[in-house]
Amino acid sequence: MKVAAIKLSLGDEQCEVTRNGYESKELVYLVHIFCQGRSWIVKRSYEDFRVLDKHLHLCIYDRRFSQLPELPRLESLTDQSESVSQMLLAYLSRLSAIADNKINCGPALTWMEVDNKGNHLLVHEESSINVPAIAAAHVIKRYIAQASDELSFEVGDIVSVIDMPPKEDTTWWRGKHGFQVGFFPSECVELINDKVPQSMTNTVPKPASPCSGLQPASWSLFPPYLEMESVIQDNAWVADPLNHYSLSS
Repeated sequence: MKVAAIKLSLGDEQCEVTRNGYESKELVYLVHIFCQGRSWIVKRSYEDFRVLDKHLHLCIYDRRFSQLPELPRLESLTDQSESVSQMLLAYLSRLSAIADNKINCGPALTWMEVDNKGNHLLVHEESSINVPAIAAAHVIKRYIAQASDELSFEVGDIVSVIDMPPKEDTTWWRGKHGFQVGFFPSECVELINDKVPQSMTNTVPKPASPCSGLQPASWSLFPPYLEMESVIQDNAWVADPLNHYSLSS
């Protein structure tokens, strides 16, 4: 189903979201969405913009037609403030010029909070797209979800870490990958710059069990979490050898 033409613009203000009273690592940009005579504002991180770009060019556009630049990884940018804002401003300007009523990609519409009729899609504040992060991490071991509330990812992906409980409590973290939120083994990722707020190490509330969303009858369908280490090791062969060596040394 086609929706009305959509226009997007970058707001002048930026903000840092908070979670459990702590500042997030992610800078959030305010994006103005205009559709069918209505307008609203969504808050998106730079990584969210990269996810949008990925879906636009998987579902709708050829990059030769869109002429939208592929957004680089944030850590590869020397200036992460004004130059990033200018880049996103130009990106949204170009996207608005080509975003006619042919945008029918579900993830892209969800990003803009637009439903398939062009109306504002009210997204719950605790939904995956709005959950703030406390750190960002590179994936160094491929992992395939073993339950409905886990994440799957490939080596080289970026994961936004949401919950990072002490190791003595659990080795499972919770994070955001694209538009999905779920649990994953912490040994499968490496924190970018390895910077973790000291105050977070002992005070982050322990998240719910990774299998809390499963019915009891479903437990037999998945290996117990204490045995998941073997599953992770089985997947380690696809990792970059240098990354795998650095992790295991």
